[in-house]
Amino acid sequence: MTRILTFAEMREALKNCQNSVLTSARDGMRVATTNVKAQAKRNCTPGKSPYDSIWFPTKEAKATRYGMPYTGAPYSYDQDKSRDPVHMRDAMYSRVLVQAKNVMGIVGNPKDYADDVHDGNHGMWPRPFIMDAIKEKETETRAILSDYIERGLLQACEGNLFPEIPSDLPTEMNTEDEE
Repeated sequence: MTRILTFAEMREALKNCQNSVLTSARDGMRVATTNVKAQAKRNCTPGKSPYDSIWFPTKEAKATRYGMPYTGAPYSYDQDKSRDPVHMRDAMYSRVLVQAKNVMGIVGNPKDYADDVHDGNHGMWPRPFIMDAIKEKETETRAILSDYIERGLLQACEGNLFPEIPSDLPTEMNTEDEE
């Protein structure tokens, strides 16, 4: 049975729908940023990094000094406890911010040298481990967010925020003039 909503009822229904979608977008963004963070960590892992073959003379010297195989991945060879956690991959983080009607996902690294590694500097080629992770996971991120937002809309509709459509309506209707 169809119910006609007053303006106030419709406004409240749309507000509830918006809140449901915002909550779902936030939850989806948590999943998406965790997915991107995991890829950024892989980009900083020797043997899994797309930067393994980039050659840096100073890194090669450190690898030799510590008896480790060389890798161009953003990875530290030493175990200097003053840099705890030592490896950039272990310091990666993801966050979700909700401000007003906006949902924002953040993936980052707090290491003081992370910007130089990511963007490069006068003596080092860039290894954009986070931007590359975002690009690589873009299709998955869109699918995750789409799925969560769809769930939010369905949840809002199932919560009787909008009037139900009668189940006895025909599934197809002839829109051509009958003669």
